[in-house]
Amino acid sequence: MKKSDIKTLDDLKEYLTEYCKENPEDDCCELVRGICEKNGWIYTGDSVLNYEDEDFATDGEDLLSLMSDGWHIFQGNGVDMDYKGRDITVREDAENYYVDFCTGLDEGIYPKADWDLALAIDDQANIYKEKKTDLPCTR
Repeated sequence: MKKSDIKTLDDLKEYLTEYCKENPEDDCCELVRGICEKNGWIYTGDSVLNYEDEDFATDGEDLLSLMSDGWHIFQGNGVDMDYKGRDITVREDAENYYVDFCTGLDEGIYPKADWDLALAIDDQANIYKEKKTDLPCTR
C-alpha cells in the first residue's frame, strides 16, 4: 500500500504494519502526524487530551494503537478524566470536543473553533448542575 492510498484508520494500520517491518528503528511519530494532518484526524501526541502512550491516531470514532504484538484499532470511547472529583469522558475529532459527564444527559458537543477544552468542560458542568441528574456512567 502507498501512503497516498490511506483513507481510513484501517488503511493506516495496514500501511504502518508494512512500514514498521521495513523500518524497525523508526518510531513512526512524524509519519503518523503527517498522515493525520492530511486526512483530518487527530495525532494523539498533539492533542490536549491525555491519551495512552500506545495510542497514535484517532478519527473521532476509532483509535489506532501500537501494542506489543502490532498495530490495533479500538473503538474510541474517549479519555476518562477527573473533573472536580467527578469522572467524565472526553473525546474529540478534528472539529469538536465531546464532553460527557456520564449522567444520562448524553454528551455536549463543542466546536474547537469556538471552545477550548477547559471552557467546554466547565460549560458542560454547568448544564449538569442545572439538571441535577446523577446516573451511573455506563461507558
